[in-house]
Amino acid sequence: MIEILLIFIAGIAGGFIAGFLGLGGGLAYILILPEVLKHYGVADSEMAQFVIANSLFGAMFASFSGNIAQIRNKVFYWKDVAWVGFGATISSLGFLYLVVYSSWYNQEKFSIVVVVILVYILIQTIRSDRKQYENKLLVERRTAGRLFVAGLLSGGVSSLSGLGGGVLINPAVRKICSTDIKVAKSISLGVIFITSFFLTIANMLKPVAESSVEGLRMGYIIFPIVLPLVAGTILASPLGVKLSLKASPKVLSATFAIFVVILIIKYGANLI
Repeated sequence: MIEILLIFIAGIAGGFIAGFLGLGGGLAYILILPEVLKHYGVADSEMAQFVIANSLFGAMFASFSGNIAQIRNKVFYWKDVAWVGFGATISSLGFLYLVVYSSWYNQEKFSIVVVVILVYILIQTIRSDRKQYENKLLVERRTAGRLFVAGLLSGGVSSLSGLGGGVLINPAVRKICSTDIKVAKSISLGVIFITSFFLTIANMLKPVAESSVEGLRMGYIIFPIVLPLVAGTILASPLGVKLSLKASPKVLSATFAIFVVILIIKYGANLI
């Protein structure tokens, strides 16, 4: 019962983060999932795969709910999402089958990947903010080619970390296309749904050896875990979108940076 409550709270936090920052909710999910998965009998050797799969399942619903709210508020960029999503889907599926499903990708390597990615993203976010507030940003260059490249570079993050990809899509779109954080956040949330949808299908269809994992599951997805996660996510994501429309770019960037630092500390501690 306590595990279900923790997952529901993680869903609420992840849903709000998804709507507010366009990050898919993975920042909250991967903080809680490892502890809960242990209670369901997931071994350390399989922990990374299960964390990623169930986090992406939550990110799929968080982004879906957030995108509905963005469409209603007329802040959804269809063409941009399609181009970034195309590139992100190709790279995310490639990394999933070539790296994540390999026997050597374990919990330790997962933590290293997460920390390295987040440190890089934090540095890039600080640089982008400095340019923006000093009015040094270039004219927007949201061309199809640049958007596709941003997707290719960031899609693998979804597979390797379970963060939903938005943690890199957001800064990648800002840097490569020289665009505003609110536009990048909206594009990011749209792309997260595309990549997490295809990755979830792959994770559900992936044959997993019989183990001591408890609960009804399909592939790497454990339904007693993801259902309360989704419930909290759907409740909170629209609220995050609503508040993000009122927040300043500076507040969005600062909040984004805070969550990234929390994750760096958490997964850095795992490596010590």
